[in-house]
Amino acid sequence: MLPVIDVSQGVCGGGSSHGGSRLAPVFRANAAARAAVQSQASLAGRSAPVAVAGARGRTCGRGAAGCASAAAALASPLAAASGDCLSRQILEFGYDKHIEDKYEWGHELGKGGNGVVRVVVDRQTGERLACKAMPKELPPDVAESKRRGHADAIKREVEVMRRLAGSLAVVRLVDVFEDDDNVYIVQELCGGGELHHRIGDRHYSERTVASYMRAVLRTLAQCHSHRILHRDIKPGNFMLLDNSERSPLKAIDFGLAVPFDPEALPRSDLGLEGTPWFMAPEVLSSQVVPASDLWSAGVMAHQLLTGRLPFDDHKSPSSPSISAIWRSVLCDRVNYGAPWWRGISEDAKDFVEGLLNR
Repeated sequence: MLPVIDVSQGVCGGGSSHGGSRLAPVFRANAAARAAVQSQASLAGRSAPVAVAGARGRTCGRGAAGCASAAAALASPLAAASGDCLSRQILEFGYDKHIEDKYEWGHELGKGGNGVVRVVVDRQTGERLACKAMPKELPPDVAESKRRGHADAIKREVEVMRRLAGSLAVVRLVDVFEDDDNVYIVQELCGGGELHHRIGDRHYSERTVASYMRAVLRTLAQCHSHRILHRDIKPGNFMLLDNSERSPLKAIDFGLAVPFDPEALPRSDLGLEGTPWFMAPEVLSSQVVPASDLWSAGVMAHQLLTGRLPFDDHKSPSSPSISAIWRSVLCDRVNYGAPWWRGISEDAKDFVEGLLNR
């Protein structure tokens, strides 16, 4: 799995015949798609922010009424948080207690930087769900700045998922619980597995990629319409709902999502957090805008179509240097004449090129 990095923790110290006529409609924008997306994501800074392969906008449109107050509410710190505050007595988020009263624990599904995910079963209905257990306190070896902001980050992730409730491309939030040690986010179970596990050295058909990217861009349209920057779009943060051939794709992780005020862009106070291969050039200068998410979506589309990342440490891909990856992001251009693009339609190439427009 590609890592999420935080420079404050010292991680980066030191250093595929064209099917155009048949597949073109999959990637080609149409009026209905433009209208649907524009109604949800007009703030992304593009005439058709997420449905077309046109130039990736660098600015954000000016806001709708109430966006500042919405951003303030999403950004507000925990009422109990203060100063050097990760002491036990102040880590009460106000969520329900006693998760065991409602759910029975099942087997572990996975473990990552954000906690452990297990199956839970609703004791009344028998529904199988996924539960992510997130520790309230980070270990001492984590940077103090990250430890200090961890409580707010948990609260913010829950609030983002609540705001995005009802989006077809976002995993359904069911419940939130807490105990003395953890916050438990209960959500729908995606039995098809993580998208990145299916990539390897292979690539997907254009039709499949188009389906997946519609879900990704729908997620971003929802995020941006709610004045939320996702900041970590990548295959590892999406899962397939089931194992069927036409399984829906669901966004599952909003751990780096933050609010934005359209009148105060770019956000320059976020530091260098994210997954290096997917970070937009402007993010490396701490200038984060909604279009930065679209760049990440372009990297994801490139990887799904070709099985390769467009930006990497090309000299040492098996043991990459963060600085080399970032140099690639800043300086390299995608070579659409490379062998791995052979057989991919011009429409698909235009789609990726539009999202990766500097």
